[in-house]
Amino acid sequence: MLVDVHSHFFGDPEHFSEGFRSQARRARNQDINLTVRWEDYRASAQACEKTVVFGGKARLSGLWVPDNEVAEYVGRHPDRLVGFLSVDPTQPGWQEELRQGHQDLKLKGIKLLPMYAGFRPNQPELNDLWRYAQRHNLPVLLHTG
Repeated sequence: MLVDVHSHFFGDPEHFSEGFRSQARRARNQDINLTVRWEDYRASAQACEKTVVFGGKARLSGLWVPDNEVAEYVGRHPDRLVGFLSVDPTQPGWQEELRQGHQDLKLKGIKLLPMYAGFRPNQPELNDLWRYAQRHNLPVLLHTG
């Protein structure tokens, strides 16, 4: 079975601040649309039987995709997609978002963006996150570069 473990659910512009979009324009030297559409993704990944998909949360960088939107996207293709929640542990309420994304929305793993959100994965403040992930057998993906 071929599994893509790194796919996004983004809507542009609603999930990005103007600062984020400006950085993307500068990096590509042109305007770009970061929206992910199922039909476009599926056409480029036909061999994949399953795909792990996540949004992302990093207030510092101007990226914020609500987990309920990821869950809705996954719900349209549950035979192909496995949804992961995301938290930004620099923001108040992240512990409740973790619980809600996993228990209420039934997302199956956690995606963290430490370099975009401005934290280190080994900070003691994240011990609760690691304990939660271990207790519930949730995989954690870290975006490191």
